[in-house]
Amino acid sequence: MSPAEPKKATETTPQRLEDGVQQLKVWLTKQPHLPNVDDEEWLATFLCHCKLSVEKAKHKLDGYFSVRNKYPHILKNRNPLDPEITLAGKACTIAISSRLTASGARIFHFKANGDPSMFDIDAQAKRVCMIIDATYLERDRHVNYACVFDLRNIHYSYFLKTLTRFPQLIDILLRGYTDRIVSFNGINAPPWIGKVVSTFKKYLPQKIGNRIHIHEEVSKLLECEWVDSEVLAKEFGGQGSSLDEYDEFTKRLLDKHAGWFADQESICSDEELRPKDRNNPEQLQGSFRKLEVD
Repeated sequence: MSPAEPKKATETTPQRLEDGVQQLKVWLTKQPHLPNVDDEEWLATFLCHCKLSVEKAKHKLDGYFSVRNKYPHILKNRNPLDPEITLAGKACTIAISSRLTASGARIFHFKANGDPSMFDIDAQAKRVCMIIDATYLERDRHVNYACVFDLRNIHYSYFLKTLTRFPQLIDILLRGYTDRIVSFNGINAPPWIGKVVSTFKKYLPQKIGNRIHIHEEVSKLLECEWVDSEVLAKEFGGQGSSLDEYDEFTKRLLDKHAGWFADQESICSDEELRPKDRNNPEQLQGSFRKLEVD
């Protein structure tokens, strides 16, 4: 994966980026509960995804290392070659596009294999977070993500399993990760999907709920600003690479960074050292509707 500049690249100057990275490094050394980060390119990517806002990056870094303790079943034991992760990839194809859309988005493709008994929501959530982390390591400074779900093989049981962990996954993505998801798009949906989507929206900030769209025809999906037909997988109605090719690209990306995932196993916040006058992430939990959403 080659580095990709954000759409508003003119606002990013090398000096401004360097200054921001140094501010974050100094800030981290003064946080007794957070680990130091020596990888300046990783910090630069993190900062770019925060639109060069140092204050937002500080908040996100705190959350990024804190949620690892809070949700170890999702954010620890992340070996790409582990049978759990391998089975997750077979149960549901989750693959990112190997190139950006014209508007600067990277497309996340999702397609279940139709066997709910193979579907482990913890493993799926873990794999999604691993993919996002791997893009950070590739210095991938895309503008945002567009998600497309092929729902033709979906049964009620998939949603029942997902609902048990959905609030946790939303908390992880909004509190700890910097990526902006601009649209969630479903195609080939069964008739009952509308009621299920309405249930899921109850757990989401309104701004995110408004980004969920179920398309009766693929042509409607291709009208979306962030979905580029030349990048969307062929099986999803686009002219990009095949879903298998994107899946293989995603697997190689995870395998490439297996060492990093192993090294990160103990890299997290130490809540016992968190300054007493600071807000505790547990106290910030509250309603998802109160979380800041881009």
